Amino acid sequence: MIDGDKIKKYLKRGYEQEFFEECIKNLSNKDSRIRLSNFAYSLRELVREVLADRAPDNRIKKCCWYAPHLDEKGKEVITREQRMKYAIQGGLPDCIVKDNLRILVDETTKEVKKQIDRLSKYTHITKEVFYTDEDINTLAEEPLNTVETLFNTIAEAKSKFGEAVCDLINQEIFDTFLYETINEIDCLSTHHHIRYFQLGSATVTDISDDGILFEATGRVYVHLQYGSDSDMRNDIGFEMDTDYPFEATLSAPIPQNLDDLTLSMDSFEVDTDEFYDCEKEIPS
Repeated sequence: MIDGDKIKKYLKRGYEQEFFEECIKNLSNKDSRIRLSNFAYSLRELVREVLADRAPDNRIKKCCWYAPHLDEKGKEVITREQRMKYAIQGGLPDCIVKDNLRILVDETTKEVKKQIDRLSKYTHITKEVFYTDEDINTLAEEPLNTVETLFNTIAEAKSKFGEAVCDLINQEIFDTFLYETINEIDCLSTHHHIRYFQLGSATVTDISDDGILFEATGRVYVHLQYGSDSDMRNDIGFEMDTDYPFEATLSAPIPQNLDDLTLSMDSFEVDTDEFYDCEKEIPS
């Protein structure tokens, strides 16, 4: 039995996931003599729809790696391989993807194209297709595995790029705590200082033709002091150590090589709601 969950998790809720469910239903309809054709056609069109969404024409054409491709009528067209390449690496130069991320984009796109072309053979109902005695699930398994590989590669590129720049993200957050006033923390006490922070995750949320977007989360460990230093010496002040979660969004323009990457902090927020929750729990 075909397990579609490995692909479905990469699709957007609603139209894409429902479309894919119909692909699998076509394959499962054992009462239909043309279920292979219906499956092949619908899966091919789903891949086309997903790639059109993930890789718009105008963005592909702005990438440094883009080279115009002309069809038999001399009209400039975007190829399926170019769409897949953009979905994987956006505007990143090939040298970063190959040398730093070690992702073989061309191998993936060629294999997916091969399998999509193979599916196309079954979209046209001929006697050979209609009377095939081959196991249909077996015929469907290879293209489904290849589509899964494509989606895995798209996710892998983001994951590997996030790992490659994790130290830079860590430094940007360090600089924010060091040089910026964090209002959410500043208002909690008379004085405070940041003891340290821990970066929990740093992920790439998008790689487009002109930039990369990141999200980072973690916890910051803070020393809070209530009262002046004199109050503390006279034992009429109070101090405590606590910690809070933080979230950050960052961005960077597409670099020509990884050493040229420059990050900007777009938003930074420390969630101190639990501080106020604790206050509510203290009896008056």
